[in-house]
Amino acid sequence: MSILWRQSYEIGVEEIDSQHKELFKRISDLLDACSQNKGRQEVSKMIDFLEEYVEIHFTSEEKLHLKNLYPEYKGHKLLHGKFIKNFEELKKKFENEGATLQFVGMVNRFVVEWLINHIGTADKAFGKYMESK
Repeated sequence: MSILWRQSYEIGVEEIDSQHKELFKRISDLLDACSQNKGRQEVSKMIDFLEEYVEIHFTSEEKLHLKNLYPEYKGHKLLHGKFIKNFEELKKKFENEGATLQFVGMVNRFVVEWLINHIGTADKAFGKYMESK
């Protein structure tokens, strides 16, 4: 069970697309581990990766928004803030309860839904804005 990068996910900004591709690879690795009943071992790696990824990726994206005077910057930044808040709650749950099967499922849903919804709508909108410049 994998989630594969598709060219249709590209927004046309190489730096952002490259970061998204890495996120897809990591999610796919986690999903593959889950299908082999090794999800619990991989969840800790995913939590560590996401913590670093969120900092690097969101900062990069928001700098590009500001540099290019993206009119939807504030709304997009709010979406990032919501993800960070949800991620922090997820991380706290992991620290308190460990990598239960329920938690592994939550991580999968949380990240996959983010990928599909955020990249497919908010990031695509930024890509279209950049294309029009």
